[in-house]
Formats: sequence, structure tokens, C-alpha cells
Amino acid sequence: MDKVIQDKIADICFSLKAEDYLTLPKLTKLYHKVDITTAERKQYDTLKKDMVSEIEGETITAPTAAALAGKLLQFTSGAIYSEDGEWHEIHSSKLEFLESILEESSSPTLVFYHFKHSLQRLRLKFPEAVVLDDSNIQAWRDGKIRVMLAHPQSGGIGLNLQCNVGETAQTVWYDLPWSSENYIQANARIYRQGQEKPVIIHHLAVANSIDEQVIKVLDGKINLQDALLNALNFALV
Repeated sequence: MDKVIQDKIADICFSLKAEDYLTLPKLTKLYHKVDITTAERKQYDTLKKDMVSEIEGETITAPTAAALAGKLLQFTSGAIYSEDGEWHEIHSSKLEFLESILEESSSPTLVFYHFKHSLQRLRLKFPEAVVLDDSNIQAWRDGKIRVMLAHPQSGGIGLNLQCNVGETAQTVWYDLPWSSENYIQANARIYRQGQEKPVIIHHLAVANSIDEQVIKVLDGKINLQDALLNALNFALV
């Protein structure tokens, strides 16, 4: 149906992206490979193996695959929830990498997280960080907040978070979302009309993990289904 409608209006309508009609500063996307230890890698591989299996030539069902994908993403973030809802830290590799990014630049930095345990661990590691809400948006835009923590959905549609204090406008994706829509909308809170400084978007991805498949989805290089199959090593028969 969408294709039919597009064909009907093609001769009278056209679409433009913001960058097609606005003069925006340079945008740079950086993808950082975060290393984990050999012992942590073994834990990751064991988790993936134990929660995925092939039964009588059939791969596991989608709900199980979704649960596993969520656990693996928690793992790469550095902590994982147990059945009782408590989280347990596995590694601090992403926290340490984020710390190095903050040390290299004094510009205000917007950090996107997904998991609640990521927010808690970020606040423990960076006590100066402030969680985004309606009351502190202007302080952020004025450069009075060094590190702002935001969930992609809370920092999504409608908010103007451009900050022109410092040499660059810096964003870090600490947790990576499967949703391209949430990703695009969150990035657009900074890379938008009114932004004057160059924008740098950092992505923290554990090497050889599900993180790398998520990035392919966000970059439009692969669809979600194929990314899950690749990340979980399903055997197609």
C-alpha cells in the first residue's frame, strides 16, 4: 500500500532531509572497539552457547532469541540482571573507555544509555553526571553541565539539546539500541538547526560481540533479523 501511495504522489511531492536545506556543521561518527579480558570473553561465549541450541534441526524460537539478545547486550554493557531482578557487574571496560573520552575532551558530553543498571553504574563512576529532565535542559545548553545522561526515548522527539559551549558537541552511545528510529531521533536532538560546533557521535562496542551487529543495523547495512542470526550464531538448516 505504501508503494502505491508513493507512486501516485511521486510527480507532485518530494522529500528532503534536514541536511539538504540547512547549513549544519561537520558530523563525525566514531566506532570504538572495546576489549574485554579472556575470562570475560569466555563468560560471554558460554552465555551465548548455553542459551541458544538447535532442537531436532530447528533453531530456538523468536522469544528465546530475543531474551538471549537482551542478555548479551546487558553483558557487553558490563552488568547483567539475575532472575531476582538484581544486577551483577561483569566488567567495567565501557566505563573505562568512556572515562578516556571525557579526559581527552573538555566539551560537554551527552551519554545515551538503555539499561537501568547502566544508568546506576554511570552515576557511580561519574558522580558529576546529571540525568536529563525538563528542569536541566537549559543548563545543559548553556554548558553548565559537564556530563548529561539520557535514555534515547527520554532524549528523543521534540527536545533541543544542541550545546555550543566547547570545541565540539559530543555524544556517546554507551548502550546500543536495536531501534534505528530511536537512534536517529536521539542523534537529531544535537545535530539540528542551531548547532554551530562540529558534532562527534561515539559508539562503544565490545569487539566480536552482538554490539557489532547492532551497529550494522543502525547504519542500515543489515536488517534486524539477519543481525540477530549473526549475533546468536544460529545454524540455518
